[in-house]
Amino acid sequence: MTEQEQKICLLLSTKDNVNIDLAYELSKGLEVNCDKLIEDFFVLSFWRELFPKEINESHSIKEQFSSFNNVINKYCISKKLIDQTENYLSSIILFNSNGTSITKLPELFGNLKQLVNLVLYNTNITELPKSFGELKNLTHLQLNKTNITKLPESFGKLKNLKDLDLSNTKLNSFPPSFQNLNKLVKLSLVNTEITKIPDFFSHLTNLRILNISEELGKQKREIQKNILPKCSIYISK
Repeated sequence: MTEQEQKICLLLSTKDNVNIDLAYELSKGLEVNCDKLIEDFFVLSFWRELFPKEINESHSIKEQFSSFNNVINKYCISKKLIDQTENYLSSIILFNSNGTSITKLPELFGNLKQLVNLVLYNTNITELPKSFGELKNLTHLQLNKTNITKLPESFGKLKNLKDLDLSNTKLNSFPPSFQNLNKLVKLSLVNTEITKIPDFFSHLTNLRILNISEELGKQKREIQKNILPKCSIYISK
């Protein structure tokens, strides 16, 4: 990265409209694509929030991009995944096979409008960002073996969600908006801290498969009779 590019990057990193305009002015007459730099900055900031220990925001722009490249190599992140971070990404699969330190997703995550499939299996994720409900195209979500304890209120905005796996988590309740998941077909709640299926689950009219543990299984007859009469309930030991 040239010295001029670094100066432009510093202006862009402030996210101030005046500085962004100035960055465009500086880029004129230079072989610098300011739009490309803005795109690169979105990608960098997105992955920096996922790997804050590896990509330190207090370091220089040059060092951050260098650290970003190290992360790409360390976690075997494909170039295709990087290139499609914002507009075209349809699937993200993260799992704890390399000792990843990810504990939360950035608020920027809600910008991934094309995301359809998200797997966070066996990661240290403890919470989802408030912007999570902006993932309008998400249909499959696997949070199995994470440290999730609750879901954001925006979760109910996931109008296209069909398959949700919350097994082996510390989830102990559902936000009221959960009842708005009208397209949900399959839900797994095996080994969670949920002790009772809420009455508002009756609004999940398309739910056809519910996987639960033995403890919840004691309520199976009541659930099928009063809450989910069209749903098949499977009990896992």
